[in-house]
Amino acid sequence: MPDVEIRTDSSPPLDSPTPDPGEYRLSVKDTAEFRIAGGSRISVLPKSGSVSRRLRLFLTRSAWGALLYQRGLLPLHAGAIQTESGAVLLCGRRGDGKSTLTAFLCDRGFHLITDDLCCTSAAGPEIPIVFPSVPRFKLWTDSIRELGWERTDSVPDQIRAEKLHYFRTARAVPEPQPLRSIYLLSWGELRIERVAGFTALNRLFRAGTWRGDLLMSACDPASHFRRCAELVRQAPIWEFWRPWDFRVLCSPTDAFVAHLTQNRTDSKLSPRGCVNLSALFRCCAVCREYNIVTEEG
Repeated sequence: MPDVEIRTDSSPPLDSPTPDPGEYRLSVKDTAEFRIAGGSRISVLPKSGSVSRRLRLFLTRSAWGALLYQRGLLPLHAGAIQTESGAVLLCGRRGDGKSTLTAFLCDRGFHLITDDLCCTSAAGPEIPIVFPSVPRFKLWTDSIRELGWERTDSVPDQIRAEKLHYFRTARAVPEPQPLRSIYLLSWGELRIERVAGFTALNRLFRAGTWRGDLLMSACDPASHFRRCAELVRQAPIWEFWRPWDFRVLCSPTDAFVAHLTQNRTDSKLSPRGCVNLSALFRCCAVCREYNIVTEEG
């Protein structure tokens, strides 16, 4: 019996707009209708004239993200690389340069775990695990040019013509990795600073929540908030600012690699920096106040 079943369905769309209990429905114009149920099944109803590449894009991103939410996992808007001591996440909103920085680090010798949609586990006292995904980057054409990569290894994005999906199977990590640390990306003067406690939780929740509409429809927001808190308890959180300029990308990448080397063994948070989980039940209402990013990538 497969862990997850993905199948095409030729039956017509249901007349009822209300999903069955435990089911999430996603309808993409001119592409397909997806029905995600119980965290174990995705039914795909292709629409007439749909393009297979576009269908796979929504299957491996939006539909898969909804399934991860249903399974009680924690999908984050992040790239992830493998280091000697575990996975390092590069987390941020759309346009924060996650894929570009991840690609530059892989070009320096690091191995790719995932890009853009990062699946993690965050359950209790166990060390969080980061799961590998499709070995590809979603990059702007400018990024590929600066990297000096051949565009023949890429295919056009079906949503934004200026972006390309670039496959790098030789640098892919096949096995899940323990989480080492998380970097929250922003644009600004080059610096890296540690954040902890509710400040870290607030910023991780804002920057890392994958598809806020999926969160509200396919998952209990309070459970998602609690899983984010577990990550903050288990892994150091850093904020990484760097200038928005392709001409100086090497300098922030060098600074990042140096910081990873200096912090090869991350210490546990002090009690002052920890998140008090008992306080979450008084703070879960803040979920509705947060400006959760709702986006397709």
